[in-house]
Amino acid sequence: MKSLMKKNALFVLGVLVFLLCFSGCSPSNKNKTMGDLVEHFRENGIVGFYEPSVLYKYGAVEAGYYSNQPSFYSRLYKFDEIKKVESFAKLGGQFPRFVNGYFVMECTYESMDLLLPVFNSF
Repeated sequence: MKSLMKKNALFVLGVLVFLLCFSGCSPSNKNKTMGDLVEHFRENGIVGFYEPSVLYKYGAVEAGYYSNQPSFYSRLYKFDEIKKVESFAKLGGQFPRFVNGYFVMECTYESMDLLLPVFNSF
């Protein structure tokens, strides 16, 4: 009887550990839009102009430019699959690329200090 209870307790413990480890691992911004990201920048004092792009790279479902030159310049992309995000992030580009869930941001080196903390908090 004790052996069976011990096995059940270990099984329940294993399930709990699994749930704790993997329940919070999926990015929380999958259902957010590019408009949500732009609004997040604005709410954090980074006010600029958003211009949607007609050329979506590598399967992005939304893309555009967010800038207020000469203060900052960035390109923003939203993907519908993490695999696409990872593939796109690995490619070289004109600017450094940063990933936050389903979103990728490219920005100039001069803009990184301003934009990156807000992008990462989205």
